Amino acid sequence: MNNIPETEYAIMKHSARTTRISQQGTSLLEVLISLLILAIGMLGMAGLQTTALKSSQSAAERSAAILQTYSIASVLQADRSAAQSYRIAAGPASSDPSGNTFLEKSVKKWRNNIRQELGDSATGAISCTAANATSFGSCRVTITWNDSRVENSSENFSLTTEIPL
Repeated sequence: MNNIPETEYAIMKHSARTTRISQQGTSLLEVLISLLILAIGMLGMAGLQTTALKSSQSAAERSAAILQTYSIASVLQADRSAAQSYRIAAGPASSDPSGNTFLEKSVKKWRNNIRQELGDSATGAISCTAANATSFGSCRVTITWNDSRVENSSENFSLTTEIPL
């Protein structure tokens, strides 16, 4: 055939058949390996997504704490005369103020908002000092909450802000 001796033609035909037999299933194996690599990559992406969601939640809680600090700062500055010597320690809902003054009602609502936004264990504390001849009055506002969803621990975070009166 085509000027090729018959023995060489038989060898080439046998060689082509052997190559085809040894190549069978190769593309299937390549596809399976590609799918394995893709699956591992997808698992990595899912892990990154979970971490991003947890970090986003933590950032939202920190923002809520800052907003709550601004909220009570406005109340304290609006009622400076009552705030001059006001003190409330951090504690459970049972330790919320029970009076009927503007400041006490506002602090009770503020602490309820903190628990709503940052969890039941979250609390707020206020410690004010009156103005005297050498210094202006100021209040120290502290919000403490547990961020265990992000850190997988029972670590408490605390935000403290000094507010001039």
